[in-house]
Amino acid sequence: MTIRLIVIRDEPRAHELLAAVGRRLDAGDLAPDARGDVFVALDASADGDPWERVRAALDGAGDDWWEYFHLPTHAAAGRGPGGEPR
Repeated sequence: MTIRLIVIRDEPRAHELLAAVGRRLDAGDLAPDARGDVFVALDASADGDPWERVRAALDGAGDDWWEYFHLPTHAAAGRGPGGEPR
C-alpha cells in the first residue's frame, strides 16, 4: 500500500519531518518528487490502517507537520503517481 503526502512548503523543516517519518515507519529515505508528492510505501499486512500509521508518524515527528504537508483523505491518499489505486 502506498500513501501519498503532498508537500506544501519545501523547506529544510519539511525534510527533517520526512526523515523522522521515514524512520518511524521503517520506510527509508522519503523525498518529494518533481510535483511535490511523497509516496510512502507500507506493508499492508502490518498491524493498523496504513493511512492511520502515516498520520501517527507525522504526529510523532512534530506538531507542526501540517504546515508543510497535506495528507489527503483515506481514499485519495492510497493512490499511485498516476492517480491509479494501489
